Amino acid sequence: MNIGNLQPDELPPSSRDVSDVPSLSDIPPESSRWNWRGPYDRLIFLASGRQRTLSALLKAIAEHESGQNPLRVNPERAGISESYVLGLIRAGGELPDRLNPSIGFLQIRFSTARNLEPGVTAHDLLDVGMNLRVGFKLMDQLQRAGIRLETIDAWNVGQDLEPRNLPYRDNIVRLFNGFVEDFPPDGANVV
Repeated sequence: MNIGNLQPDELPPSSRDVSDVPSLSDIPPESSRWNWRGPYDRLIFLASGRQRTLSALLKAIAEHESGQNPLRVNPERAGISESYVLGLIRAGGELPDRLNPSIGFLQIRFSTARNLEPGVTAHDLLDVGMNLRVGFKLMDQLQRAGIRLETIDAWNVGQDLEPRNLPYRDNIVRLFNGFVEDFPPDGANVV
């Protein structure tokens, strides 16, 4: 299977300075001729450094993980509701030590986010731009560990890939294939 220049055992490069990942408020009103299909596609494309394949991959992960809902929270703990954890996060306070929820657009675990972006708060992760910024750092870390499209389930189960989550991987690949055409060619200046 060849997806543009992306082979199944490769991920698009994400090693770049992510300090300039925009927030939604930083994006100018839509004025390009590109037919953006999703509400966050322009932001994803800008945040990816205008890389089509990386944009499609992160959109696929966001679709699978949160349905592209920036307010999605998974408490990752039985007996605690999503609305309770979202309320704590929105209030801006510290989360209890016993909670390590997956937060936002890409469903990034809070402890992972703090390791990748010191000073980030759970509330910060509700912002799509910040969630993407941390997501790019996580993708870079996974790539350096040898993770490829064939092993993208590491996003879900961790770098040791134990146990493998092949249905997750297969769904990400399926979504990726469907989302590639949602983005302009690499480097396009369409925003």
